[in-house]
Amino acid sequence: MSVDRAIISAVVLGSNEVFEQLTNKGISKEVLDNGFRADNLQTKYAEQWEWLSLQYAERGRVPDKVLFREKWGQDYKFKRVSAEQLEDYIHYVWKRRKYGQLVDKMQSTAKRGITPDTIDSDIDELVSGLSEIRSSHTTEPRITFLTDIEEERVRWLWLRRLVYGKINIWDGDPEGGKSLVSLDVAARVSTGYPMPGSHKRRQARNVLLVCAEDDAADTIKPRLRAAGADMERVAMHRLQRNPRTGKIVPITIPDGLDELRRDVQEIRAALVIIDPISAYLSDGINSNNDASVRRALSPLADVAQQTGTCVLLIRHLNKSGDSRAIYRGGGSIGFSGAARAVSLFATHPEEDELRVIARVKSNLRKREHVCHTFAVGSWKEDKDIPVIHWRGTIEMSANELLKKPDGRTEKESRNAAKQCIEELLASGPVPAKEAEQRLGAEGHARSTWKRAKSEMGIRSQKIVDDKGKFVRWDWRKPTTEEELAVFTKP
Repeated sequence: MSVDRAIISAVVLGSNEVFEQLTNKGISKEVLDNGFRADNLQTKYAEQWEWLSLQYAERGRVPDKVLFREKWGQDYKFKRVSAEQLEDYIHYVWKRRKYGQLVDKMQSTAKRGITPDTIDSDIDELVSGLSEIRSSHTTEPRITFLTDIEEERVRWLWLRRLVYGKINIWDGDPEGGKSLVSLDVAARVSTGYPMPGSHKRRQARNVLLVCAEDDAADTIKPRLRAAGADMERVAMHRLQRNPRTGKIVPITIPDGLDELRRDVQEIRAALVIIDPISAYLSDGINSNNDASVRRALSPLADVAQQTGTCVLLIRHLNKSGDSRAIYRGGGSIGFSGAARAVSLFATHPEEDELRVIARVKSNLRKREHVCHTFAVGSWKEDKDIPVIHWRGTIEMSANELLKKPDGRTEKESRNAAKQCIEELLASGPVPAKEAEQRLGAEGHARSTWKRAKSEMGIRSQKIVDDKGKFVRWDWRKPTTEEELAVFTKP
């Protein structure tokens, strides 16, 4: 029997009745005595230990050696303990403040009285309550010395592109080949076939697909079949329907990560593909806000680390004309900050039929500009199903890839800014600061959106309170033909 059971029994029944009632229940006198000693220690030195707990909480750690008094039997003696031993006991005493309700219940049970018929169930209930309180208030050490951490090698699923146990991101325009290549990689994982640029076969492993844009029956499965995938090793997260409304309820990040973690653990997925990430963010997550994005992706990174799976997020490019690849991914730069490997998909500057995968960021490997190239062709058994034809590697940086003429002229960039402004003001005036932040987050250069704002005749209106004190500037559309004539350039 446990010491906890002995202590609770002593409180409820009294020491004499404990020994009489419980000796036949399997509790030895030695265990019972240890229970009383622990109870006496907790009671007699409660103030000292609570003071030590406060000191520990404020400093974040304990000294290497602490002298404290401990009662054993009738004798008092001093004992030196290690920091780890003291830390464990401090955690225990610290949690004593959570035991008030349990103590009240124990006292009320004692007053009500316990009969031999109910003793087992009553004591079991109290012991269970104690275990529940302890498990729900576990305090883990806040620091870990590096001597206690085992070094591990970085494990690449695909060298330079995908790493196990981390978040990876692929950026690119629609129809740039991101989703198709991700299915090609999924097929290789499911069969153990070597990754592009490698001759090393691997053990066949499972893949989990979380896809919102492509249909499983007419798009995903045919493309996987054309890529040679083992269908028994590729699973899809099924979208649930709200029983009341009948609407599809997708998994959300970070709110639905427990569900995703269970799916990953259930099939032991080596690769998880979320396509596109923007479709699965929880309602409270602002994809253009760095802090908000990091709050969403930090728990996802933890899922990747704890399960060891490679998490691949597919993301579209924003509409900015910025040639710096790190800023071209849709939403906040917090996405790239959370990922350990980011790749860019774009068309080759000189060959329209050739696609290029360039490195944008890699925290786990030295800086290099080796790019994989591929072309999109048709499957020989069904011309309507696209397949990937790999074309080898070239040397090119992601920034160089974006400097090519890609149709994003100054006029088109300005038109994109106008569209964003139009969406912002669709419901009426908005604070100027909010509008500027939104335009900046979507990658529109300041000079571009200022010119677009001028051409649209958007007014900056000064807002004051009842006392005439300045509050803010608002943006609003022109309301009369005169205003439109004044603020719109021919």
